[in-house]
Formats: sequence, C-alpha cells, structure tokens
Amino acid sequence: MNGTAILNTASSMIEAYGDGAKFHIAEQMDRALEAGDGATYDHLALVAKAIALMSMTRQETAAAKPEKAAPVPVLRTFRAA
Repeated sequence: MNGTAILNTASSMIEAYGDGAKFHIAEQMDRALEAGDGATYDHLALVAKAIALMSMTRQETAAAKPEKAAPVPVLRTFRAA
C-alpha cells in the first residue's frame, strides 16, 4: 500500500464526489467486505481515513474567520528631549 496512491485516490474522490465521497467509499468498503477481499478492504479503509481527514480540514478552513488583532496598549509615552 503506497501512501501516495492512497492520498491521490482520496483527493480524486473528494474532487469527483465532493461531500458524497465518504458515502461512496463506504459503499466500496461494503462490497469488498461482502466479497471477502481483505486487501482491498484494508486499502479502502486507509483511503476512507484520508478522505475524512482531508474533508475535515477543508470544513475547518472554510469556517475559520480571521481574528482581529487586539490593539497594543500604550504603557508609556516618551517625550523628545
């Protein structure tokens, strides 16, 4: 199982299916489980984890608002000599 292939698969599924990527990968995992194909199921489980992490990051990024910088308090004023 190549990590790059897992990330590429997850990325392409998010691009193709959007929010439905999690549902689509779950269907594929069910089919692999019913067929008794353990290697495919393990691979799809890793892809599902990558999809969950990738989509979580996108949602947090979209919801994040830039914080306003707090004004710097002036502790002392200096006078020119």
